[in-house]
Amino acid sequence: MSQEQLIFSDCVAQFITDKEIQHLSPKTIKFYREELGYFGDFLEKKGINQKSVFSFNSVLLREWFADLGTHRNKGGVACSFRTIKCLFNWIDTEYEPDWKNPIKKVNISNNKIEPLPEIPLETVQALLNACGGKFEIRDTAIIKFLFDSGVRASELLALNIEDVDLNSGMVKVKHGKGNKMRIVWIGQKTIKAVSTMLKGREIAGSSPLFLNDENERIGFFGLRQIIKRLCVKAETKEWGLHSFRRAFAINMFRKGTDILTISRLLGHTSVEITKRYLNIGNEDLRQAHLRASPADMLN
Repeated sequence: MSQEQLIFSDCVAQFITDKEIQHLSPKTIKFYREELGYFGDFLEKKGINQKSVFSFNSVLLREWFADLGTHRNKGGVACSFRTIKCLFNWIDTEYEPDWKNPIKKVNISNNKIEPLPEIPLETVQALLNACGGKFEIRDTAIIKFLFDSGVRASELLALNIEDVDLNSGMVKVKHGKGNKMRIVWIGQKTIKAVSTMLKGREIAGSSPLFLNDENERIGFFGLRQIIKRLCVKAETKEWGLHSFRRAFAINMFRKGTDILTISRLLGHTSVEITKRYLNIGNEDLRQAHLRASPADMLN
């Protein structure tokens, strides 16, 4: 197929196939399909879906992001931008075309994305206090693990017993975003909570770490229902699973951990992504200044 004949739908199919070969997670593949599908619908409405992708320019891409901004928030537009950027950079590498990659001329960075709120420390404590009944020990371990490790919900659910070293607190996240492996850590209180949960269980390395009431691996819906139930019992608003990940990041930052380390623990590809997790307020700035006031070092 010549470059002149490479239409968008064929390009997307090849791109998705390449990502499947790279063993990206099904969730990521689905996300790419959906986002590129929306852009494909836009091209079809404009009557240019059968034109070569090498005829696309920055004007067309800006028009798409402007149109998207009429019914999506800034975060949603940014998601589309990252996907299309990934596609066009792949085209650059795959075909080495004689063109100027149009996505490189498009900039949406002025659309500042406000960090989403993290679950407050006192609310985490309230959720722990709300744990009770048959699954008190398990639910306590889940809350502490999410808050203490910064793992994604999907990463937590994929953990097996063998992935957690209860002596050192080292946790192997074998299937992170993009199917990347990384190491994270849990502290002594979380180690104790997990150890207590595992007492009396028939231990096998490949067994799921967290089980549902049928002694099977907890699913995403099940985990969300656990958090929802505890939020109701704690009389707080319903917090999303990702709120614990943001809470991990901001509390690590407040304890003096540098942003590069936080970024690596979260499994981010860039500290720019990590910055969106840090909902830094005036009190954070005041405390930072108290710790490092230049004038206070003078006689």
